[in-house]
Formats: sequence, C-alpha cells, structure tokens
Amino acid sequence: MLKQRTLKILDWSVHTPHQYELAKIGHNFYYLKEGERYPWRYFMRPKSSNCYFIIQANPNDFDLIIAHNPGQVKQLKVWKMLGVLTKDVPLIYMFHFCPGNEEIKKSMANDLQGYGLVFNSYDTQVEWNMPNRIQRVIIHGFDIDEWPVWKGGTNGVLNVAGAMGRRANVTGYKLWTEVAEKVGTDKFYVIGSEWPNMKDWQKRRVRETKDWEDLKNTLQSYDVYFSPTLNSPFPRATSEAFVTGVPMVCTSYHNSNIYIQHGTNGYICDDSEGCAFYINELLKNKELRIKFSKNARETASEVLSGKRYRREWRNFIQEVLI
Repeated sequence: MLKQRTLKILDWSVHTPHQYELAKIGHNFYYLKEGERYPWRYFMRPKSSNCYFIIQANPNDFDLIIAHNPGQVKQLKVWKMLGVLTKDVPLIYMFHFCPGNEEIKKSMANDLQGYGLVFNSYDTQVEWNMPNRIQRVIIHGFDIDEWPVWKGGTNGVLNVAGAMGRRANVTGYKLWTEVAEKVGTDKFYVIGSEWPNMKDWQKRRVRETKDWEDLKNTLQSYDVYFSPTLNSPFPRATSEAFVTGVPMVCTSYHNSNIYIQHGTNGYICDDSEGCAFYINELLKNKELRIKFSKNARETASEVLSGKRYRREWRNFIQEVLI
C-alpha cells in the first residue's frame, strides 16, 4: 500500500463545481491560469484553501497532473518536445464530453496512451472505448448537507443549462422546446443565458442566478425539474437538482437510471409525449411530488455520496501512482 501523503497536483481551472468537489480529497491543487480563459468562478463555488493559482509551472515539480481537454494534453506534448517536462509525471485525463466522431476518438487514444482515465458515466466509457489499462468510472458525489431540502411552491418546470440553445445536440434543446409547448410554455424556465434565434416565449423564460446560494434557493423552490439532455456525460446540473430533491423527469441518456428509479423517485422518458404526461402528473399531484422528493434525497445520500466519490478518487490516484 502506497504511504498516504499530501500530493502536489497540477491542474487547470476549467469546471468550478467539479473541481470544488475534487479538492475535498485533501491534496494540494495548483491551477495553471491561462490569462482569464479559465478563471475560478467564485459565484458558483468558494475556492478551498488547498487550491492555488499559478501563472507558470515547472511540471517536473508535481506528483500528478490532471487534464480536462485535448488542448491541455497537447500542452504536455509541447513541454516534452521543448525539454521542459523531463520527468515521467503520472497524468489523469477527465472526460467531460462525448466523442464527436471516430477521428476524434483515434486522436485522443493516441495522445492519451499510458495515462489514467476517468469517466463520469459508464455510457461515456463505452462510447470512447479507450484501450488504456487504468481507467475508471467515477460518478458525481456531493455532501448532501450542503444542499437544501426541496420545498416547492413555484408552479413551474425548471432546467439548468448554461448553453441551452448553443449546444442543442447536448442539452436536448429540441425536446425541451417540444415538451414546453405541449405542457404550456408559461410554466417552463431555464437557468442560464440567452442564445441566438430564441423564440419570443423563450426570452421570457431565461433566469440567471447570482451565486451558489441563489442557485440552491431557486432549485428548492420549483415544483418540477426537467432534464432533456441528450449527449452530456452524467449531467452535474441534473445531479444537483436530484440531491436537492426536486421532483424530476429526466431522459435515459448517460446512466440516469443509476440514481433515478422510474416511478419511485422520478420519471425517465425520452419522447415529448411521455415527458409532457409525466410533468403534468407531477404538477397536479402534490403528494406525488413530496414522495419523489423524499425518496430522491434518500437515494442521493447513498448513490451520489460525497464520501464514496472521494474514496474512489483517492483509490484511483493511488493506482495511477503505483
């Protein structure tokens, strides 16, 4: 067994909510700041005391490197070509997106040879089909006491998607629009920002939250959460709504059935007619909403446990370092 010690980890600040949870594993994280391209989004999460920003880095000084996108992997190749990276520093690559085509898969497989890989969902791991020996699926984890208990009271249907119309093939924009027009567009809201070519009714449905507390308060106040996602690996926003206990209708993509038990703590459906039906069921039935919410919180405390998440990450890091 590798002796436990505090590691120096080189990282890039690219996904504030994810990295807020990951920093809880207890090592020291040094985020290589590329100008203002990837700032820490303080309105989303506070930055932990074991997280530091650096302008330049000697990669040889670190015990581990964590990368999140192809550009960062190419940076490592440049460091090696220039003779900056002379030490064999272990690397973990986090897959936050799905493969667009076979060409991307081949390129990534070539660039990531010999590295440790982490996927957010089993479906994503299957889609990428990477040959690496060391790879794991680690689904999201949360400390449930950081999230409020659902109250409801706002007779509406919420979704959180920062780029709803700009990444339609990922967010499920078409399904969201179809379902809203079946149920009633006046009941649908999305937390995010406006996008090109919005319909008039959509412009009136966009909400912004000023910080994490505002997001949590908004989540707990809506009667229903609808996640129409199509191609996003285990969407964090959906998981956060589930941890809060918002009564939910969700598509089946990327292992939502790991935590959503259809008819017990939420509904799973992939077509607009069915989604509209289940949403209407929840909107008109307060007892059903209360049941789903209570069951969701109980499931989240086990399946989406922060302790489980941190344990799996610590174990995986040890496996990569050995």
